[in-house]
Amino acid sequence: MSFNLILPAIPEIANLLSIWHNQRGTRTILKVLQLPPDSSHYEAFLKYVREKLKQTNIVVHTRDVGTIHSILSAASLLNMTESRYSFMFTNPDLSLLDDFFQSLQRLYKCNITGFQLVRHDPLMKFLKFEN
Repeated sequence: MSFNLILPAIPEIANLLSIWHNQRGTRTILKVLQLPPDSSHYEAFLKYVREKLKQTNIVVHTRDVGTIHSILSAASLLNMTESRYSFMFTNPDLSLLDDFFQSLQRLYKCNITGFQLVRHDPLMKFLKFEN
């Protein structure tokens, strides 16, 4: 399996790689790319990902929910919303886009997955109930 990880700034990778691991022991190829700072360049950027890198699995981590909408709009212009494409978005406020993602089901054929990142210390808290 291979995919592109797209970040607004390269230092963001430290947050993701600290939780990234491969549980199945399969080989995964990861290419890290920086998202252009200007959304008017997203279409050219995605065209590069599609034609030069020949990638169909795209992971985008951004703190700005507007970036997600802009990326999907640019992808739609390039026919990258067909069934062979997969987008995975990570964002701390992803729940704000629930209605937006629900409306996309009729328009887009690609797989769109979203993960909301939650910061807690500790990261997970297990509750034990005793009878």
